[in-house]
Amino acid sequence: MPDGSIEIQGGEELEARLKTLTDRVAINVMAGAMYAGAKVIRTAARKLVPIMDLSKWGGPHEPGNLLANIFAGRTRSRDRNTVGALVGISAAAFYGRFVEFGTKHARAFPFMRPAADESKEDAVAAVTEYAGRRIEIEAAKKVS
Repeated sequence: MPDGSIEIQGGEELEARLKTLTDRVAINVMAGAMYAGAKVIRTAARKLVPIMDLSKWGGPHEPGNLLANIFAGRTRSRDRNTVGALVGISAAAFYGRFVEFGTKHARAFPFMRPAADESKEDAVAAVTEYAGRRIEIEAAKKVS
């Protein structure tokens, strides 16, 4: 897939079942699903992040600090009807961008972009699996 697109099979069926839920429940289901996908990418980034032995040069950060500060989070629009997720590096490891992109003094060691590229299909699978499972749970609640 050179263009970066991903095909989701069964998306129409999932969307139709999602429309049977109330708006609030559907938004919560999709927020959880997006977060499930973000966690897959976060895990991949944590596997790829370089952990350098900073003790050799007395750096200000402990080895593994960058690894520990890769996070996955949920996002919502101001109108609360659009949900999303993000994977990033917390401010405690602000230097992560220098590791990812390099500087004029240090070469780049990309780990976030490769993690996203390598795990995007698994992330989409996690989103659809989570959404399908939650829709079934919510539909069962509606019937009872």
